[in-house]
Amino acid sequence: MKIVLTILIGMFLFSAPFVSSHIETNNYLHLSIVCGSNKNGYIDIDRGNQKVKYYFPYRFGKGGKGMTDLSNVVFSYRKETLIMVYKTTSETISKIRCNRDEFEVINSFLKTINKQIIDSKPTE
Repeated sequence: MKIVLTILIGMFLFSAPFVSSHIETNNYLHLSIVCGSNKNGYIDIDRGNQKVKYYFPYRFGKGGKGMTDLSNVVFSYRKETLIMVYKTTSETISKIRCNRDEFEVINSFLKTINKQIIDSKPTE
């Protein structure tokens, strides 16, 4: 019984963060990110200021927070994962599970500001 409980707890603690919901307004897209037990983060994309602000309270020092110009980042989508990378350094900012419907909302929002997600395999 202890082994099963340990495995279940481990699976929950080490599960990948995921987009749980989004809120979209004329100039703003807010993605709520679940990062683990009682830990929530976000990605905020501001169309007017052309900024992306993020906060990820990951465990074991893998968290991060910051804000940058949208022109400094590249978004890609592969195997139900939304990836945000700094253009200049190719450093991965985040990898977040994201279903196809959420991807379409995010990509549609970004297209309105002449930016879109690189979708490596649209049929996945």
